[in-house]
Amino acid sequence: MKTLKRIMFAVVMLLVVTSCSKTEQKIESHIPADAMLVAKIDVPTLVKNLGFEVKDNALQGTPRVYAALADLGVNADEMMGEASKTLNSGIDFSGSAFFYMLKGENDDHTSVFLLPVKDEAKLLTYLSDEAGVNLEDKSGVKVAYTGGTGYALKDGVLYCAPEKSADDVVGLVAAPVKAMNTNAEIVKALAPKNDVNVYVNVAQLKETLMGALPSAGGSQVQFAKSLLDIMDVKSGAYHLSFADNKCCYSQENVVDDNSDYAKLAQTITAEPSADLLPLMPKAANAAVFAVNINGEGIANLDAVKNLLALAGDSPEMKKMLDIFKSINGPLNIGVACETLSADDLDAVFAFKCGKASDLLEMLKQTLPPSMYTVQGDTYVFNEPLNGFKASLTVKGDAVSIKMAAKEYSDNLASVSEAKSLVGGAVSSVYCTMTLDNKQMLLCLNGKNIKQGDASLVVTENGKNVTPIEAIAFLVKLSEKVKALSPS
Repeated sequence: MKTLKRIMFAVVMLLVVTSCSKTEQKIESHIPADAMLVAKIDVPTLVKNLGFEVKDNALQGTPRVYAALADLGVNADEMMGEASKTLNSGIDFSGSAFFYMLKGENDDHTSVFLLPVKDEAKLLTYLSDEAGVNLEDKSGVKVAYTGGTGYALKDGVLYCAPEKSADDVVGLVAAPVKAMNTNAEIVKALAPKNDVNVYVNVAQLKETLMGALPSAGGSQVQFAKSLLDIMDVKSGAYHLSFADNKCCYSQENVVDDNSDYAKLAQTITAEPSADLLPLMPKAANAAVFAVNINGEGIANLDAVKNLLALAGDSPEMKKMLDIFKSINGPLNIGVACETLSADDLDAVFAFKCGKASDLLEMLKQTLPPSMYTVQGDTYVFNEPLNGFKASLTVKGDAVSIKMAAKEYSDNLASVSEAKSLVGGAVSSVYCTMTLDNKQMLLCLNGKNIKQGDASLVVTENGKNVTPIEAIAFLVKLSEKVKALSPS
């Protein structure tokens, strides 16, 4: 007996080329306007973009996709066979599948998957034979409860509700008083042509998270509550696409300009800057994480003040706090290596500090002179740290700490894409890695609290590989990256 998870995986792997807007409208009419989350999955487009196609009424992939699935430990023949069976299950794969979540009382949640159905008789047989789900008539709706999930079938729509009984799921079939098409934010969030679009009522999600935190707790709990309390984002739209063999993600948050959250973001962040990129090493494999912060703004937050009060009011603590408050601008962490080995790793942590000289004096008072050798603006530690050559450089208001098995003369300021990315976003990540004959490029761009995007592409001989091949590459890469950890 096949499990529901295997069947749902097969569903996602199917491709049909026609559209079915009327069916989608029917499904949308059964999604409440006050849903906390709504997701729309364009199944035909998603499956096509993943590198599959339907031929002779069966799901097929290219030899390269089959090879990538094998690398992932997936039995491609079995998966394709399961998916091909599902083509004749009675489910309509010509349009989109939907998922929504409702926030109930006492933070009780209702999660519902909605799938279009073109042949109910076939679907009943398929569910019984393949998943052991036998639907029976109840109040004019065919329902079942199996394996912790409630199922309902009516008017060409299959409802699947985890942790809901057969009686519960009958109520979900009735059309809500207000459907999602009356909520302009949901409609707008799901409108773009992407593989997956998601709408989130962040205000409701915030209430849910607040309710999940213990009523009493230590400083960490109180800090989390303080952050959640000020996060007054109304809603968010999140989009994912695999078009052209490139994984692209974007988000838009609805936030009032005069909201506490917007004011917080302005308080704790600084203007984007690529000034520290010349300190970030460049090699065949290189990455930089960049964020622009306002130390004084962070230190003056009530939540931070409460934490600092617990640390005492010693002169040393006051001096450290003054130094932190003088940080205003970019903070970068960069790593580079040629062979994905700790033997040629170069890592740098750098930030802009208005009281860099005070920081240096404080360190010199803490460290005995025998520990380091002064070489111009750089203080080189005489003994390796965790197997790496370590040094501290203070030049003007730039402070950098280097841990290196090998030092590279080139830097990421010479990479125009990295410079544009880091110099144009409050927070960003640029990462390029090479393994065998494939190369990965990852770019994350946090422009502000309202907008952000990310892209990931894996190329071979200058050509983008399919997402399945990219996943296989990333799995292999993750195993290789473990070698970067010092023994």
